[in-house]
Amino acid sequence: MDVLCKTDADVAEKENLEQTAQLELICAGLAAGTSIIDGVPQSKAIDTTIKALKAFNISVDKIPSMIMGCIALQITGNGHPVANADYIDCGESITALRHFLPLAATLNCPLSFMGRGELANYTLQPYYDIFDEQGIQHFACDGALPVNGRLQPGTFSFGENVNSQFINGLLFALPLLNGDSTIELAVPLADTDAVNQTITCLAEHGIYVAKVNEQKYLIKGKQHYQPLNRKLVKE
Repeated sequence: MDVLCKTDADVAEKENLEQTAQLELICAGLAAGTSIIDGVPQSKAIDTTIKALKAFNISVDKIPSMIMGCIALQITGNGHPVANADYIDCGESITALRHFLPLAATLNCPLSFMGRGELANYTLQPYYDIFDEQGIQHFACDGALPVNGRLQPGTFSFGENVNSQFINGLLFALPLLNGDSTIELAVPLADTDAVNQTITCLAEHGIYVAKVNEQKYLIKGKQHYQPLNRKLVKE
């Protein structure tokens, strides 16, 4: 009997495709117009991302895919997140929670985040520090994290205990604000390639982020995400 085994390379390739798909879906959802992203892997993380986008009044529909084993998504956004639900269920995905929290903080209306499993054990302190400084309401209660406020542009400084997910979350939100922002890091990120990938994805959707060096990023405000059609894998 033949047994098909997944190698480390196979697993890494799938994880990279999943990460790329999450970035593309968020950028497409923040654009005013319709994008088609094909070659999206089927996974819990992708399902969580789709549910989160819908909570921001972004239309996400499955359409026939040209790539075997994947799905294609037609995504239509209005150019800026708008609350379309009372809460976002992040399941067990810390990536989704850290990616969407800053976007929720731009709404100036209540939106709660829900989760389960080990999600409550992950830190969100770097975001809490920003929210406290800007007067954005947040408090964890009975498994929910309500957020209510309007994120303001400015300088966002981080110490040593931060990873790329916090930076990526801000990179999605800051271009939508009405002024310019700067992200400053006390030390270079251990996973800086993940931020580089996000910056590349943003650029494909019309969002420019200037990487001054490994510890400083400049983000212009009043930018507009552009829709696009993309295949994530070759046929």
